[in-house]
Amino acid sequence: MSDNVTITNDSAEKTTWLFKRDDDFETYWVGYEIKPEQLVISDFQMGQSVKESWGDGDVEHYIHIEREHVPAFISACCKAYNVDAVSVPPSDTEIKTVLHAAFEGKRKMLFEVKDILKDNNIPYDFQRW
Repeated sequence: MSDNVTITNDSAEKTTWLFKRDDDFETYWVGYEIKPEQLVISDFQMGQSVKESWGDGDVEHYIHIEREHVPAFISACCKAYNVDAVSVPPSDTEIKTVLHAAFEGKRKMLFEVKDILKDNNIPYDFQRW
C-alpha cells in the first residue's frame, strides 16, 4: 500500500486485496474479508476522479453475503469462471482459492460479484459509504 494512503476502517486491515491501483489519478482497491458470519466483498476508491463523480474525496462499497449463502456463491463462481469445484460447505481456504482464481487482478470484481449474486438469486446486502 502507498505510504500516503490512510484507511481508518478496522476491517480494511483484515481485507485481502485482489486488485490495487495507486497512482496520481486515483487509489482503487477491491478485495474480500472472510468473517465467521459472512463474506464481505468491498472496494475503496479515492482521488480526483471520485471527487468529480461523487463530490466527495472517497467512496466505499460493500457486499455482505451471509455465511449460509456462501456455498451457493462460491459454487456459482466456480461455474462462471471454470474453477475446480470445492466441497460444500467450502472451507475458508477453498473460498480464498476460488476468489483468487476468479477475480485476482480484476478491477470490475465488485460488479461481477453483484452479477453472479443476482443471476443466481443469492441473497446479499449492498452498501455504499
